[in-house]
Formats: sequence, C-alpha cells, structure tokens
Amino acid sequence: MGRIKRDHLVFILENMSIIGFRNLIKRVDQIQQKMGLREIEQASRSAGSYQNLVDNLSHDLGETIRNLDQILNTQNKTAANLGMRSRRAYQWIRFLLEDDNLLNHLDTLQRVNLFLPGYFSRPALKRIRLAFYHLGSLYKITEHKGNREILVQESFIDAPDQIIHAILEACSPTKRTGSQKIIRGYCFSSDFQKIRTRLEYLGIPPGGLSRGRVHDLEVSFRRVNQEFFQGRIPLPHLVWSSRLTYRKFGHYQWDIDTVMISKSLDQPQIAAFVVDFVMYHELLHKSLGSREVNGRRMSHTTRFKKAEEKYPRYQEAKDQLARLAKKRS
Repeated sequence: MGRIKRDHLVFILENMSIIGFRNLIKRVDQIQQKMGLREIEQASRSAGSYQNLVDNLSHDLGETIRNLDQILNTQNKTAANLGMRSRRAYQWIRFLLEDDNLLNHLDTLQRVNLFLPGYFSRPALKRIRLAFYHLGSLYKITEHKGNREILVQESFIDAPDQIIHAILEACSPTKRTGSQKIIRGYCFSSDFQKIRTRLEYLGIPPGGLSRGRVHDLEVSFRRVNQEFFQGRIPLPHLVWSSRLTYRKFGHYQWDIDTVMISKSLDQPQIAAFVVDFVMYHELLHKSLGSREVNGRRMSHTTRFKKAEEKYPRYQEAKDQLARLAKKRS
C-alpha cells in the first residue's frame, strides 16, 4: 500500500467516530419519530401492522448499533470514551435491543395513548409529542411554537399504570404536587433502579469512568473506606463529571449508587487529601442516607455535619476548595 493510501486510511479511521457519532443524535430522532404516539396508535389497529413496526424498529436499532460498535472497535474505545450526549444515545439503543425492552417500551407508549386524553384537551393532544429516553432527569418538558414535547426517563417503561398516570398529571396543565411525590416514591423501587443503573453503565468497562489523568477515584475510595468506615461500605460506581464544575465538587446519586466527583479536582495541584475529603463527604451521604422533612428530603442534617467535621484535615480541605471555587468564579 502506498504512503498516500495509508495516510488516507488513517485519516478515515481517525475521523469515523466524529462522523458516525455526529449523526447519532439525528438517528435517534428518526427512530423516535417511528415510535411516536400517532405511529403507535396506527400500528396498533392490526397485529400485522404492529409486528411490522416492531421488525422495522429492530432492524434500524440493530443496524445502528453494529455501525457504532464497528467504529468503537476500530479505535479500541468503549462507551466510556464518548461524550455524555453520544454515550446516552448509544446506551439507549443498546438497551432497547436487550431482552424484551423494545416491546416494553412500545407497550408503555400504548398505555400513554390510552391515558393521555384524560390530561389534555382534544386540540392540545395534536400538539403533544411524548417519548421515553435515557435522560439524566426524570422528565423534561419543552414548548416550541405551541407544541409541547415531553421526554420521560426510560427507566419508567416497566412502571405500573398508577405511575404513568402520575407522570402525565405532572406534565399536564394541572400539575398537582401529589403526582410528583408518587413519582419520587417509585424511584426508590428496585424495578426503577435496576433499569436506571443498567442504562447508565451499559457498555462501560469496570473502572472506565473512575480513572482520571492524575487521580484514581477507586484508589481514593479504598483509602477513605478503610480509614473512616472500616471497609464496610460496598463499592459504588465511581465517576468523574463530564464537565468542569467549581460550585459543586461532588454528588452522590442514590438511584444508581454513584459517587460523582468534579473533574476540576483531577489536576496535579489538587492534593489527594482534598479528593479524599470530597469522597468522604459523598460516602457519608451513601452511609447516612437522608430523611424527609415536610415533604422534602434532607441530607445535610446535624448528624451529617458532625460526622463530616471528623475528617482530620477538614478545614484545610474546605479552604482549598473555597479558593478553587473563588478563583474560577
């Protein structure tokens, strides 16, 4: 092979991921359109039409994931190397291809079609688009030129009818606060958390999101767990944030058992004891949990604050984080 052809091949391989994943979001939108509420309603009129829809979607999802996997394998990468938006799209497609997830997804959309008229007027129904997707939030509502788009976390596809009703009520003009309490309650269920965790880490190898350029979160966890918790805390998922953040340096997400640390701390000038302090703070959340006060979940209780202050270099770590936040503000 000549030098020019080799260089051309290298250029193509290096840019396949950019080209392939740039079109991924557009591909997801095309798939979502095929499983829109009106499309589901029309296909449900006969068993043959519905099966054609399932087969067509299975083909599109399978073809898309094969192309994406080929790109990742060519560059020896995984979903951990993708940006958050592309990663969520990739994981959503992979998830729908597993087991009966596609059928459950479509079944939930059928239920939405049955329930939706009870929450929106007939004229409004024509301007509503509702879809389930791999979101970071539970649901998201956007308005554009009189059209309402409702995007709901994919983890609700196995939810009972009561929960689907609560979601529609929360997204309707009435927006009763009781529905949000019902939704939050379901988020503590094993059914919800199983899907949520599966989606979040699908295609991610062990440790794929915990190793930074300077600090390794798993190493930090082992130090903190042994020194302050006598090794009793089970290993959670450990993740560096996708963005640099300077107001919040850590977060514990209970529904997917994940400690997320801001990647603004993954730099040489940040001492390991500062990373360990943030890790300690988040593991306290995991260990102590939260309590509900007047309908709100409280995490930074008096008990929590007293435990946090037991960290040997508590004030020094707090001061360093404050300086970092002030410098970047």
